[in-house]
Amino acid sequence: MKAVLPSLRADLIRRLVAAAVVAGIGLALLAQARSLDRVCPAIYPAPPGCFEDSRGPWSFLGVGVILMLLGIIAGSGAVAFRSENRRDAALGVLRVAGLALGVAALFFPLGAAFSGGFSIDPTGIALVGLASAVCLMLTVVLMRAPRLAARQP
Repeated sequence: MKAVLPSLRADLIRRLVAAAVVAGIGLALLAQARSLDRVCPAIYPAPPGCFEDSRGPWSFLGVGVILMLLGIIAGSGAVAFRSENRRDAALGVLRVAGLALGVAALFFPLGAAFSGGFSIDPTGIALVGLASAVCLMLTVVLMRAPRLAARQP
């Protein structure tokens, strides 16, 4: 087995850390979205879909998808680290899974927040905006093409 380039190792570690932070942000946003108050209880009779248990499926599906994508990123990073023949394909999978993770970390919390009825939390809006911006910036880090030094013969 040939030596792994130090720049590849640093790039893969940077991507894995970015993916872990994006996944953590997505899971934290899911937890916050699940606990939001609803405007629906003030409406009588409550419209369809305006129940406490309507946020559960979004949350469980979101957690599953986010953790699955994090596992794909870790697995493709391991393949890129160990196999020189499959490195380009593994880095391509890592980039696509990174984009999907960034989208999932924003999509599922929003789906969970609005599935149980329209909810407004003035203090949470700034937090969600800041977390979304950090999530988008780290998704850009995940999507970047790796800059590798010239390969040693």
